[in-house]
Amino acid sequence: MPELRLLLVGGEPLSLGEQLRLQGLLPAPGARVLSVYGTAEVAGCGTWFEPEQPPGPVTRAERAAYLGVPFPGCAAEVRKGEIWLTTPGSADAVPTRNGGRQDAGGPLEFRGRLDQRVTIAGRTVDTYRVEAALAGHPEVGAAVVTGERGRTGQRVIAFVVPAEGASATVASHNSSTRRLVTCHVDAHRR
Repeated sequence: MPELRLLLVGGEPLSLGEQLRLQGLLPAPGARVLSVYGTAEVAGCGTWFEPEQPPGPVTRAERAAYLGVPFPGCAAEVRKGEIWLTTPGSADAVPTRNGGRQDAGGPLEFRGRLDQRVTIAGRTVDTYRVEAALAGHPEVGAAVVTGERGRTGQRVIAFVVPAEGASATVASHNSSTRRLVTCHVDAHRR
């Protein structure tokens, strides 16, 4: 595939780390990987992201999932933590039910699906942010975090895949991994 020069990836937002790893797999010099974002409700409208868009260095690439900037003629904005998209020629913005953040001059950042947030003891936990923190742990290859209602109330459960070279027992029983989940759940409660 040396002739492959541009790869568009859609669906689930990629972390910057995943996007950079994918770009490194492309054989052609200067080949580009663009992460594209949009919803079915606003087909033809969305955003695109390339790793060169952040205004400065990103220290934890595995924790950041950027959606980038709107396609020409489209608009993307964050209202009360939710991403809204506007199609070309329309005055009406459509909510995406996705959380987002945008710093002045920086690309739009994905902050998880609003319907996947978990409420514990009256406080909201962004499971996506806990997943991103776990993905940055050297013993964790991938993670999925969800909420579950138990006998004592709702709790957060993390499912992890060990990183290459880590044993399954290390990732599932390691006290530092459990502390990391606890720490990030506490830190990301609203």
